[in-house]
Amino acid sequence: MLLLTSTSDNISIITGGSAVVATHASWMDSNSTNVVPGRQDTIVNTPTTTIVVPAPGVDSQHDVKTLVVSIDDDIGEQVTVVHTDGLNAVVLVDAFLAAGATLMWLPRQGWSMMTGLAVSRGAHRTLPRSSGFVRSAA
Repeated sequence: MLLLTSTSDNISIITGGSAVVATHASWMDSNSTNVVPGRQDTIVNTPTTTIVVPAPGVDSQHDVKTLVVSIDDDIGEQVTVVHTDGLNAVVLVDAFLAAGATLMWLPRQGWSMMTGLAVSRGAHRTLPRSSGFVRSAA
């Protein structure tokens, strides 16, 4: 389960090159009375840190349902997915994605990676869970 429970929480990706990286995130936003779906699509093609799941509003939380990171380019890219609570940043997964590859997080399945070839065959490989490496959000 990936939960964002405060107005300081978010999930971002860190990219280090110039490959076109496309992301899709979807979540259910809930408070004491309502449940509302949300989503965000993001394209990145520069070395940067980009928020792909923004913080929830006051008195609500995001329950992330899908996070997809795809390389939409002829070159690969190192991609790091990070959760922050505003003070601490935790690396959820850090992977090199080859051209055409997709990194995906789904509830009850965790992280998996599909290559361009594997997608057409329906195969994927499950990635090990993060070691929980923590670093300061400088």
